[in-house]
Amino acid sequence: MLKSPDFRLFALGQTVSNTGTWIQKVAQDWLALELSHGNGTVLGITTALQFLPLLLLGPYGGVLVDRHFTRRILLASQTVMAVLALIPALLVATGTARLDALYVLALALGLTMVVEKPALQAFIGESVAPGELVSALAFNSAVLNLARMVGPALAGPLIVLFGPGPAFLANTLSYLAVIACLLRMDPLAGCPAPPVPRAKQQVRAGLRYVRDHRDLALTLLLVAVVAAFGMNFQITTALMITRVYQAPPAAFGLGNTALAVGSVIGSLLAARHPRMTGRRLAAA
Repeated sequence: MLKSPDFRLFALGQTVSNTGTWIQKVAQDWLALELSHGNGTVLGITTALQFLPLLLLGPYGGVLVDRHFTRRILLASQTVMAVLALIPALLVATGTARLDALYVLALALGLTMVVEKPALQAFIGESVAPGELVSALAFNSAVLNLARMVGPALAGPLIVLFGPGPAFLANTLSYLAVIACLLRMDPLAGCPAPPVPRAKQQVRAGLRYVRDHRDLALTLLLVAVVAAFGMNFQITTALMITRVYQAPPAAFGLGNTALAVGSVIGSLLAARHPRMTGRRLAAA
């Protein structure tokens, strides 16, 4: 049982925010297919633009996070992401949504995630006692996948009834929940890490550290393989539902929800193990 009240508060805000994020994800994919008349390449480009910055600039984002207080970075990044969700809502509402604008917004969101993702992971570790870290990470994963179940399920009917614009607006409002939770949290509670002084070659130092620790290197390699070859289902699922089965947005959202059910179960099972081993990772 996680004892940190601040972490529970933060997890609540994350649940609301990530539900909105998945509502927007479904709306973004649907809008990309709608604007391109079902072109799967356009959907792939939109997704790539959103996640390519993390691939190329992720280590630099981690270094930047180390140099500042994670809570401040999260407040800033969540605010920027709320604005980036509001813009497509306004574009759709005014009938001016275009593919080039969707590309720019996806890239801007990806650049923001370069610092938001490592800050989020670091903040989780700072919000709980060291002995609760594994349980906190597993619980956070369960929260993320719960949002991944609920968000697409809500997105489908929302798009059917009102179109993709209100779905983007719902994500904008969801960011206010996590921002409010961050503002209510005690910045001195938990185990906040002091900022790391600026120095040369910090990225190289991090890569050398990974290279010198075989267990860490193998874990990151495992994550890289799974992410590269096993997590492209968002694109294939969208194309199967819209082009092969020609289903409505409600079914489009439920397709993403079905994928999250197993992830929630896996996260809850992982939370039961106080220590994760290489064998368990390989088995998963």
